[in-house]
Amino acid sequence: MDTALRVRDAISERNRIAVVVGLGCGLRQGEVFGLSPEDIDYRRCQLHVRRQVQAIHGRLYFALPKGKKIRTVDLPPSVAEELKRHIEAFPPVEVELPWGKPETERKRFSLLLTTRFGTPSPRSCWKQKSPS
Repeated sequence: MDTALRVRDAISERNRIAVVVGLGCGLRQGEVFGLSPEDIDYRRCQLHVRRQVQAIHGRLYFALPKGKKIRTVDLPPSVAEELKRHIEAFPPVEVELPWGKPETERKRFSLLLTTRFGTPSPRSCWKQKSPS
């Protein structure tokens, strides 16, 4: 856990929410990238996992979560507060991507985690290993 907290503290403020939600709610990387404000239920302390962002040959698309199963997970109060701060500092951006695979019809969702240019966070940059 100490390593995860060091990673959280070392990455940019814009991307920090990915670590917070991933650790705090047990979401996979693509599921965090697919989160929308509409997926957050602050009143019931729940997070609805309805989609993920995937990539094939560098082309991003929306898909159902792993196993094609939509689910609801607990939203700890500390994660909820971090989400509120993130949304205030970095307002969600509506993004249009194909649904299911890169060549299909496109759907629009407001995403919590985007680049400073308003595009979905590229998964490839999260998989790079730091130099030893």
